Amino acid sequence: MRKIKAAPIIVFSLIFSLSLVLAIVTTCGLLSFIPLGDFRGITLVAAAVLFLYFYSIIFYRLFLRIIPLKEEYIEEGSREEFGYHVYLLFNLILFFPIIRTKFIPVPLTRIIYLSLGASLGSNTYSGGTILDPPLTYVGANTIIGEDALLYSHAIEGHRLSHTAIHIGDNVTIG
Repeated sequence: MRKIKAAPIIVFSLIFSLSLVLAIVTTCGLLSFIPLGDFRGITLVAAAVLFLYFYSIIFYRLFLRIIPLKEEYIEEGSREEFGYHVYLLFNLILFFPIIRTKFIPVPLTRIIYLSLGASLGSNTYSGGTILDPPLTYVGANTIIGEDALLYSHAIEGHRLSHTAIHIGDNVTIG
């Protein structure tokens, strides 16, 4: 496993901070004039968290457009390693906590995985976990069962590589 250096941490921190500021500004701008009664604090915090994820996903997808996750061996110190480490920070800090805890109901996980870059055919749902959505391609009418874990990365010592996952139509996993 490779150490995440300062540059990816700084870039992720800046993107996360921008997402947080935009979420707070949006929450205040949209909800400050609505009388919310006794649940005002809870409503504002919930809205801010939703907007934080909304903006974070937008910036995550924009970042992956600039430095896409590719099927390849990733050299140490390369641009691809930098991109992978920023991608990894997004996942570890923002996305895995909601995906891995099974907090999101299965029908909504489809929307989450699609927004994170997975390619899911029609009527395809995942009760399991997809760790590398940008490199996951699943056909139509497929079920990924509870506790199934799909990941496209391989880490062996200092060797790091990605290979896409391709699953056909009418498949049940798990």
